[in-house]
Amino acid sequence: MLLNREQAQTLWPIIKAFGEGKTIQTFHNNQWSDLVYDKLLNLQTEYKYRMKPDPKVYYKIYFSINRDDQSSIDNYYVFNSLDLANERISMLQVEKDRYFNIRLFKITEEEI
Repeated sequence: MLLNREQAQTLWPIIKAFGEGKTIQTFHNNQWSDLVYDKLLNLQTEYKYRMKPDPKVYYKIYFSINRDDQSSIDNYYVFNSLDLANERISMLQVEKDRYFNIRLFKITEEEI
């Protein structure tokens, strides 16, 4: 492959990421797909490439609610920030007689 300086600047982060063992993706058929080979990198200047993004992380709070009729129901909230999740936990803990069994989980977008 022959590169001009602009192409070299564009592809350098991809080459560097490949050398670091990161997953490289190419854009085709209107979607990003992982390159399946991990020993050799054969870049074509007419294709788009990127480093595979880290999956988005979310925080899910499970908790139970005491109802007036002496029964309880389970509920949950999902947050995209640990700080926001912790704020909500603090709010739930204020009313310990109403909210109980509060649990926090780190999840991915697929698990929402």
